[in-house]
Amino acid sequence: MLDFTPMTLERLQEVNRILYRLPDPGCEFTPVNMLLWGRARVAVTEDSVYSMYNIHGADSYFLPATVGDLPTAVKVLAEDARERSLPLSLFGVTSRTYALLEEAFPLTFCFYEIRSAADYVYDIHRLAELKGKKLQAKRNHIHRFEDACPDWQAVEITRENLPRVRAMVQEWYARHLAAHPEADIGAEEQAISYAFDHMEALGMEGLFLESGGQIVAMTLGSRIRETVFDVNFEKAFADVPGAYAMMNRTFAGYLRDKYPMLTHLNREDDMGIEGLRKAKQSYYPDILLRKYVAVTSPAQEIGRA
Repeated sequence: MLDFTPMTLERLQEVNRILYRLPDPGCEFTPVNMLLWGRARVAVTEDSVYSMYNIHGADSYFLPATVGDLPTAVKVLAEDARERSLPLSLFGVTSRTYALLEEAFPLTFCFYEIRSAADYVYDIHRLAELKGKKLQAKRNHIHRFEDACPDWQAVEITRENLPRVRAMVQEWYARHLAAHPEADIGAEEQAISYAFDHMEALGMEGLFLESGGQIVAMTLGSRIRETVFDVNFEKAFADVPGAYAMMNRTFAGYLRDKYPMLTHLNREDDMGIEGLRKAKQSYYPDILLRKYVAVTSPAQEIGRA
């Protein structure tokens, strides 16, 4: 039986030595997100990270994150499922690993797409430059921001100015709840608070936009692959026209200059929120990284004659 124990800050390097090398840029297979959302339990071997989450009150596996042989890692997980009398439902399957599972275990898994979990991944140069007819609306938003905030500047988030950024985020949540009292923001508030508390240890970095002595937008993320940066959080005040578009473009340009190896930004999923989906689609993702859950019953079918 695998020894699943809670993901902790002290295990970040142990886990990231494998996750950083994965070919798919999925945001769930990152130690930062495993820590921010606080539910992951992991078991680590020489070439694989096995993760388990409590989803809707039940223990559920994610696809093994491995730089070795995926079918072998799945067999290890199937044996663990048998010993725990758990169903082998694997979350976090991508189109690439979908094909690998079908080839290795024909007629074993049923696959169900979770559209709300798909990651929106963009070419970093497109987001930094916003060229072309499709993105004319974004350039218009930026012009409106420049007109409204002619003295704007972008500032790197540091330990010294972090209290100001925290205050801006708290104000954003207060305004959001006033406009949307039904919103469930507790988990996100906890996640961003943890990120602020441990920015340096998590390897996170961000920027904020300032105008008239006030912070009007902020963003925060982490590098998850050699060529991919994950944008974990982005907040801007709705009454500042174009603030989101300017924050997005400015951060893309900042990251491109700082890390020439980066090719893509993962702006994560839309959580099934219609407005968020529309906003992310409006940038025309270069990759819509679709996610599936692979279900087999009984688990005994894998790894046994």
